[in-house]
Amino acid sequence: QEPPPGEGSPSPGQAAPSCRVAQRRVRRGRALRLTCVNLAPGKLTVRFRRKGAPTRTATARLKGNGTARVSTRRLRRGRYRVTVSRGSTTLGQRRSLRVVR
Repeated sequence: QEPPPGEGSPSPGQAAPSCRVAQRRVRRGRALRLTCVNLAPGKLTVRFRRKGAPTRTATARLKGNGTARVSTRRLRRGRYRVTVSRGSTTLGQRRSLRVVR
């Protein structure tokens, strides 16, 4: 059985699907931009982890041009580790994000 498009191992000569945070700092309440490569449009899960605070999970819709936006309205000021995934596949590395006033 083949994995759905945008998931599973890449074909030879093609880079693995990945997503990354497009900015290192964002104002609270503004949308956080994500950029993805080699990934079909669809739903993404974004996890925000912070020391001493519960993990926040948000969903984002990946557009055909490889970009997605996530609200930061529920995040307090501070430094977070951001993980982007689709299903059980983590896309790229965890990145650090600062949420400022």
